Amino acid sequence: MQSASQISTRPAGHPFLALFGWIIVAILGCGLPHAAAQESSRVGVVDPQKILEQSAYGKRARATLNEHFNARQKILTSDEEELSTLAKKIQEGEKSGNADLASMQEQLQINEQKFQKRVQTFQQELSQKRSTMMGEYMERLQIAIKAVAEQQGFSLIITETTEATETKIVLYADREKGLDITKDVLKEFEKLYP
Repeated sequence: MQSASQISTRPAGHPFLALFGWIIVAILGCGLPHAAAQESSRVGVVDPQKILEQSAYGKRARATLNEHFNARQKILTSDEEELSTLAKKIQEGEKSGNADLASMQEQLQINEQKFQKRVQTFQQELSQKRSTMMGEYMERLQIAIKAVAEQQGFSLIITETTEATETKIVLYADREKGLDITKDVLKEFEKLYP
């Protein structure tokens, strides 16, 4: 089972962030020949992971995921304790020649199967919840990015590469020239979604 910190800060591979970046590049890339012809074209870079981690919305989303995870983890911990207690009773029964040993072993096997099914169900629930939350986040982020792009005259906004993303979208960005607009997008995001 994953730890709560893994769940809340580093969703596996950030497929939504990578997909979002490619969609932005594809949509805006169609207009690049025209945009490149204009001297006033501007390109910006944004780090969606930073916005998720630093925004109030992102903190609430992570807290919700942690709460969901912790509630499920308590149930699993209780189930593990019951399995352990039953396994100890079986060991003691083997030593003392307990007549109910076969039924206890059968019950242990049934309980282990139920436990494995519960683990799988909880993982699927958590994955679905994370996926839904990331989808909502990306929709809202896109609105904030568009607002900043329009306010500041950007022709193209691309996502920053983070350690968690598997797809490299930005290979180089000169931050000295004001390409990184993450702070501006964070400010707009907080204004739109306090």
